[in-house]
Amino acid sequence: MPVDSASPLRVGYVLKKFPRLSETFILSEILGLEAAGHSVFVFGHRAADDEPRHAALARLKAPVTVLPKRPDPSSHELPELLSRFPHLQTFLAQLPENRRSEVALQGLCLARHAQELGLTHLHAHFATVAAHIACAAHLLGGPPFTVTAHAKDLYRHTVDAGLFRTLAEHAHALITVCDANLNWLRSHHLRDSTAQVVRIYNGQDLSPPSTPAPLVDPHLIVAVGRLVPKKGFDDLLHAAAALRDRGVDFRLRILGQGEEGPVLARLIDEFDLHSRVTLVGAVPHEVVQAEMRRAAVIAAPCRFDDDGNQDALPTVLLEALALGKPVITTDVGGIREIVDDHVHGRVLTPGDRSALANALAASLGEDSKKLADSARVAGPARMRARFDRHQTIDQLANVFQSSAVARATP
Repeated sequence: MPVDSASPLRVGYVLKKFPRLSETFILSEILGLEAAGHSVFVFGHRAADDEPRHAALARLKAPVTVLPKRPDPSSHELPELLSRFPHLQTFLAQLPENRRSEVALQGLCLARHAQELGLTHLHAHFATVAAHIACAAHLLGGPPFTVTAHAKDLYRHTVDAGLFRTLAEHAHALITVCDANLNWLRSHHLRDSTAQVVRIYNGQDLSPPSTPAPLVDPHLIVAVGRLVPKKGFDDLLHAAAALRDRGVDFRLRILGQGEEGPVLARLIDEFDLHSRVTLVGAVPHEVVQAEMRRAAVIAAPCRFDDDGNQDALPTVLLEALALGKPVITTDVGGIREIVDDHVHGRVLTPGDRSALANALAASLGEDSKKLADSARVAGPARMRARFDRHQTIDQLANVFQSSAVARATP
C-alpha cells in the first residue's frame, strides 16, 4: 500500500558540511521538503567553509547544528555505551581506526538530538562519513536512516565495498540519483545484497525566473563545475585553442573553483587564450544562472578520472535543460538519462578533444539554429517529465515515511 507522503515528516539531514557552494542539489532538496510542509533539521560533521553563499539560503528554515569533533577526555560514557551496542561495535570496526571514536561520538550526539527533536528519520548525502554518523546514531537507538549515493562514493577505486554493503544493509534504503548508478550498485557493491536500492533523480525547481531573460550572446560558451579532473575542463581548453586556430568567434567562461585551477591557468597561458577564456571562480547560484541564460551553449565535457571517479547526474546539465540551452557533453554516468544526442545537444565520447572542438564550432556556427530550437523546446519538456522537483520530493518523502511506518510495525 502506498504511504501518504503528505503526512508531515521531521527529518534530520546529516551532511559533511552545510552549506556548500557546489552542492546546490542538497539545498534544493531541503527547500523542496520544506515547501511540501515537512520539517528539516541539518547536522554537519564539520563547520561550513568560508565561501560565497547562495541567495536561496535566505528561504531555508532548517536550523544547522555542527556536531562535536571529539569526546571530552574526562568522559567515560562513550566506551560504556559502546559495550552495550555490539552491532555498533561491529560497524565501527570496519572504519579506519582513527575515525571510529569521532563517528561514535557524533552518532551518539545525533541520536540524542533526534530524540529531543522527535525526528522520524535521518538522511545522509554521500555514502561516506555523514552516512557513517547516521548509521551510528541508528545503531544507538536513533531513527531509521537512508543514504543518497552520488558518484565519488560509488566509483572511486578506493571505495571499501564491504563497508559500503554493511552501510546499505543497515539503512532503510539506499537512494541513488540515476539508473546508471543503480546498475553499477547491483553489479558491484550490492550484488546479491538484501539492501533496498531506489533511484530518485535530483529534481529541479522549475519555477520561472523572476528576472527578465538577458540577451543571448551568440558567441558565448559557459562551463560550470568544480575545477577537478573529472569535469574535463582541460579538454575544453584544448578544444578552445583549436577553435581559435580555426578562426571561430567565441568566448568561454568557466565558473567554479578547485584543485585544477592552477593547471587550467597554465594551459590558458600556454595556449595564449587570455582574450578568449575567463576563469570566473566561485560564484553563487544566481550568478551561475545569469551566466547560463546569456550563453549560446553549455559545455560539460565530463570524463573518467584516473581514480575511477566520474560524474553521475551533473546538475549543470539539468539547469541547462530547464533553461532550454543546448549542451555539449559526454557519455559518462547518467548523462544519457538527461541528454538525447541531437535533441538536447550533443553527447560525445569522453576525452575526444577533436570531437569536442567540432561540436562547439557547430553549436556557434551557421547550422546552430536547428539544435538551439530543438533544445529550447525539448529541454524544458524533459525537465517537466523527469526532473521536476515536485515529483522527486514526493518520491523521497514516500521513502522517508515508509521507514517510519516500518519502524512502528511490530
